[in-house]
Amino acid sequence: MRHFSLLCAAVVAASAVLMPNQAQAYYDREDIVEAYFILPNETAFFVPDDAPVRDGQSKFGSVEYLKAKQIEARRFIIPHARFSGSGFFQDYYVPTGRLILVDRGPFNREWTDKVNGRETRSEGFPCQSQEGLNVTVEVAISASIADADAAQYLYSFGVQQPTGRRSDPAVIFTSVFYGRALSEVMEGIGRGKLQSLVCHEIAARTLDKVNFEANQIMDTVQKNASEYFKSHGITIDYLGWAGDFTFDSDIQTAINNRYIAEKIAPEIDVLETRAKLSTMQLWDGHLPKTVSGLWLLPGDVWKNVQGWLKSNLATKTP
Repeated sequence: MRHFSLLCAAVVAASAVLMPNQAQAYYDREDIVEAYFILPNETAFFVPDDAPVRDGQSKFGSVEYLKAKQIEARRFIIPHARFSGSGFFQDYYVPTGRLILVDRGPFNREWTDKVNGRETRSEGFPCQSQEGLNVTVEVAISASIADADAAQYLYSFGVQQPTGRRSDPAVIFTSVFYGRALSEVMEGIGRGKLQSLVCHEIAARTLDKVNFEANQIMDTVQKNASEYFKSHGITIDYLGWAGDFTFDSDIQTAINNRYIAEKIAPEIDVLETRAKLSTMQLWDGHLPKTVSGLWLLPGDVWKNVQGWLKSNLATKTP
C-alpha cells in the first residue's frame, strides 16, 4: 500500500483531536506538535517503529524490551517524520513510534449475590464440596499495578485495539495506545482465575470442613492468587470473604436442624433441669399463704403430693 487517496488522508488528519482512552492517529501534511501529558497514575512507554535488534539488546516484544522503553517524562512529544510515497503531491508526516499508556489506578470489587432495590445480582462463586453439594461463596478483592510491574502487565495483557480496519490509515498511524483497563482484566481473566482457586479448595473438603476451615481456605487462596497475579504485573492489595456461604435450601435446613439438635437442644435441657432443681430447693414444704389452686386440694391428696416431692427432692439433691 504505497499511496493513499487525498480524501482518506483528509479524514485521517481530522482524527488528531484528543479523546481520552481512545487510540489517536497522526497523518498530516504539516508537522504539528503532538504532545501528551502523562498523568500521575499512568506509566508510559514509547516504542519506536524502526528498532533494529542488535546483539546484546533485549529481545523485541519482551518484558525487558518494554522496561527499556519506559519513559519518565510527564509531558511527552511524539516525534514525526515524512513517510515517503504517502501522497501524490506531498508526503505526509506520520509518528515514528507509539506512545503506550498504562493506567495503574486500583480496582476493587465485591462479587456477591445481593438484592439491590429491584435488581438482583448473582455474582457469587458457585462451587461444589467433596460430596458434590452446591456451595456459593462471596468474595471481596482490591488490586492495583505497581509502576515497576507496568511492563509485565502490558506484556501480559496488551493494549486496547483501535477500532476500524487495519488497512485504514487511522489505524496504521495510531500514535497513542492505551493498555487494557485493569477493571476489564479483573472482571474477565482475574475473576475466572480467582474462582478456580476458591473452588479448588472447596472441592477438596467435605461440607462440614468447608464451614469449619473457611479461614484456612481463604489463606491458601490469598497466597496462590497473589503469586499468580504478581507474575502478570498485578498486585493483590486485599482479598477475603464478602458475605455468607450459601447452600441449597434443603441442605441449609438440614444444617440448621442438626445444629439445633446437637448444640441448642442439650443446652435447653440442662437449663430446664437446673431451673427445676433450684425451684424445689427453695420450697419449704408448706402450703403457700397466698391464694392459689393448691389450697383447694383435699388434705389427703395434698399429703401424697408432699410426700412425693420430698422423696424426689431427697434423691435428686446432691
